[in-house]
Amino acid sequence: EAESMAGGGSDPIDSAVRLISMGAEKVLLTLGGSGSALVSVPEEGKPPIVIRAPCMTVEKVVDTTGAGDCYLGSLAFFIAQGCEMQTAMTRASHVASVSVQASGTQSSYPSRDALPAEFFTS
Repeated sequence: EAESMAGGGSDPIDSAVRLISMGAEKVLLTLGGSGSALVSVPEEGKPPIVIRAPCMTVEKVVDTTGAGDCYLGSLAFFIAQGCEMQTAMTRASHVASVSVQASGTQSSYPSRDALPAEFFTS
């Protein structure tokens, strides 16, 4: 979506930088099997700051429908829990990675019991 909104291009980070030049302060990207990235530009002419978060390896992707919503909801939860941004992004990527291993949208979202216990401690 970022590439389309930014007017094309194949590199998501470049697309995010273009969106920032159009007025966005920061751009959060979900990158499928490559995890996620938060892009910001501290000031014009400076290189972008990119915070990357990996995701877990998934052997078989069943259904990606709802994975982005799962990611964003989880990210909001982890931020509200007090996690640093990169930790929140990594945990949200993990939760979304679990969700793509089952069919459906909300029905594929993992329960708290299916996730590492440390996800629920700051």
